[in-house]
Amino acid sequence: MEQPEALTDAIAEAFDQQVDFLQRLVRTMSVNPFTPNDSSASVPVEQAVAAVVQQELLLLGLPAELYGVSPQRPNVLASLSGQGRSGKTLILTTHMDTVRPSNGYTRDPWDAHIENGRLYGLGAADAKAQIAIFIYAARALRRRAWGR
Repeated sequence: MEQPEALTDAIAEAFDQQVDFLQRLVRTMSVNPFTPNDSSASVPVEQAVAAVVQQELLLLGLPAELYGVSPQRPNVLASLSGQGRSGKTLILTTHMDTVRPSNGYTRDPWDAHIENGRLYGLGAADAKAQIAIFIYAARALRRRAWGR
C-alpha cells in the first residue's frame, strides 16, 4: 500500500486543475428557486452543473452517469472500485444547486474570482468545493493508491 505522502503528492500535483474545475462549477449557474415542498422536476436547476461534473469525471477517466427524477434535474453517479477484500464502501454525496444571490454580495456571484488565495462566488463553499474535492480525491486514490 502506498504511503499517505503519495496521496498528498497526487492531490498537490493536480491543484491548479482542481481550482480551474471549481471555478467552472461556480461559473455554472444552478440557482434553485424551489423549496422541497414545491420543487419541479421540469426546471433544469442542476442540469448544466451535472454536465460539467460528468465531463470532468470522464476526462479524468472515472465512469460517470446521469440519473435523476428527470433529464432536467439529474444527479451524477460515479464509482471507483476498491481493492482487496474489505468489502467496504465509501459514499461521498453533496448537492449541486445553490441559493439565490443576495443583495449583500460585493463581488459578481458567478465570477469565481480568486483574491489572496480565496475563491469567491456563489456556491463555492456550499457545496461546489465539495464536488471538486470528492472528484480529485478519487483521482488521487486511483492514480497513487491503485496505480490506475
